[in-house]
Amino acid sequence: MHTIRTRINPWTPPPIQNRARAFPSSETELKSIIHFLSTNADNVLPEQTPGTPTDPDNILDFSITSRTATTELESVMDIVDTTFPVTLFGYGNEISYTRLERLMEEMNVVPQSFDLRTRSDGPVLGDTMDRLTGGGDYPKFLLKGELLGSAAEVMKMALNGKLAKKLRDAGVEATDGDPYSLRDIVAFW
Repeated sequence: MHTIRTRINPWTPPPIQNRARAFPSSETELKSIIHFLSTNADNVLPEQTPGTPTDPDNILDFSITSRTATTELESVMDIVDTTFPVTLFGYGNEISYTRLERLMEEMNVVPQSFDLRTRSDGPVLGDTMDRLTGGGDYPKFLLKGELLGSAAEVMKMALNGKLAKKLRDAGVEATDGDPYSLRDIVAFW
């Protein structure tokens, strides 16, 4: 009796449906997360290994590999830019977070605020924001998904009028705010 030996390939790619899908860029990942969290207060990011990209299947209601994915991702990004353009991530018990919220109130802007201290997905969200924004301190003040700077830099922009201009240039209806109130907000920070 002859034994037939077959050569077994030690590596076989996983089936397509089990392969991790990825966002085309960190910008689309960040704006998709903002969209996911902003459209339903009950939405939370699922647990993931720190430093790893978010699986689009966990936060999008369409497949990132579908023929219409590009159009649908553009729609998500447009919604963030027009409906949720100002986003604040931070810890609600920190003075800089509450001062930025107060600053936005003074400028008649309502940001999407995410308090990492009270959210059940706070640690995952914090790690994800660090990865997508290059680390740094909290709070993270984003305009259309772009980090504007540290709390101190944002406060400085508010005092010299650059923040209101930047917000208006981005299509956000913002007032300059009362100069005395702005100084008080910054002074107590």
